[in-house]
Amino acid sequence: MATVATMRLIIPKLRMWHLLGIVAASAAFLAVFQFRWTVEDPGYALIRRLRSADAGERAKAAVALNGLRPRERRAVAPLTEMLFDPDARVRAAAAHALPAIIDRQDEAEVGQVKAALAAALGDRDPAARLEIATTLCFFDPEPKVIVPTLLEFARDRDASTRVKAIWSLSLFGRRSEPALAALFAALGDADIEVRVWAVDALGSCSDRPSVAPEPILGRIKAALNEAANDEQPRVRAAAVRGLATLASRAKVDNPRVIEALADSSSWVRCAAANYLCWNWPGQRSPDLIPALVRTLSDANQDVRFATASTLGTLGIEAEAALTALRASTNDPDRLVRDAATQSLTTIEKAARTLRTVTLPGAIAELGDADAVVRALAASRLEGIGPRASEAIPALVGCLADRDAEVRRASAAALGQLGPEATVAMPALVNLSESDPDERVRRAARLSRSILLPDGVDDRAP
Repeated sequence: MATVATMRLIIPKLRMWHLLGIVAASAAFLAVFQFRWTVEDPGYALIRRLRSADAGERAKAAVALNGLRPRERRAVAPLTEMLFDPDARVRAAAAHALPAIIDRQDEAEVGQVKAALAAALGDRDPAARLEIATTLCFFDPEPKVIVPTLLEFARDRDASTRVKAIWSLSLFGRRSEPALAALFAALGDADIEVRVWAVDALGSCSDRPSVAPEPILGRIKAALNEAANDEQPRVRAAAVRGLATLASRAKVDNPRVIEALADSSSWVRCAAANYLCWNWPGQRSPDLIPALVRTLSDANQDVRFATASTLGTLGIEAEAALTALRASTNDPDRLVRDAATQSLTTIEKAARTLRTVTLPGAIAELGDADAVVRALAASRLEGIGPRASEAIPALVGCLADRDAEVRRASAAALGQLGPEATVAMPALVNLSESDPDERVRRAARLSRSILLPDGVDDRAP
């Protein structure tokens, strides 16, 4: 009986200690799990710090989330709420972090963040308001929502603030005349950095067709040409970059960029040499290759290196520079020698391919049974230019092709094949006046004007 009583007394105690042990073990397990989660999941740890009572910690966590990869999507909601945090540093850090975290494909999420940024645009703290405004630009708001705020900062005393505002305003140049006017006005800013960024902003506008239609491009070109005469080399170099962008858009070399190869500053000469490497199709200035050949002897090795590299990107068009490039393979600078050797190899290979493969193949295809093949061959010959002069007889024959597209492509090609193509003038005259297809007549008229630009009587045999 005593044993049974003892057991009855002991059993409840065992159950109680057992329960306490389970509770203690569970608490320990959860503590260890939470510690491991915090250590192994940095995103979780940073999100917890966003809730810190210390404003400095909240701001630091937002900054850290901005650089965290992969993106911590769980932070979007708390960061959006922090746009209205009591501390200005936190509001600015949250705005700065959002573009790097949000998923642009999630339209609902983007809409919520965009609305929150627009609501926060009236922030009372200038630094936070600037960060919110520049962040809102990532979400393509209406100009009337954002431009007034950016214009305010474009007139700020602080040069770095003006720089941020000017760059953001470039996104609205097409849709907002005040934004575009601010960019032009910034070209006269007393601060060099602001002028450089203003020039780059205008160049960026011209690089996006939807942002810069033709009338605006003309104004931008005039402003950049003026900036190319700035007293500061960095501004002139930025103008050269912008003019080169315009040249690629217009598919024609800009003489001002070529002239910059002779600038007094090696910085500007180097910029010109680098940006002339854009191998866009279209009309090339006859001064381009001679100017680059002269620059191969520049006193500055960086300029020589950029020039040698650029000539290689021009391929067959730089064939006239082969002699100068061979001389540059003995340049005192190793990088220049390597660039010259590489360009030499590239150009020589392009020349061989053109003469042994491309040109014979295109001429043969002008006689193909398929009209599409014939038209494409004529277009390829147009791109080759005067080096395809041996194709002139075959192209003249194609002016009488039964297919209108072949006639149009052949007429357009003859205009690009140089003075030797004037033998096609009688056929082009006839085509421009009597072909039943307007596109063919237009192409023939254009080629006539290219081959005889001074109005020489093109009816003569």
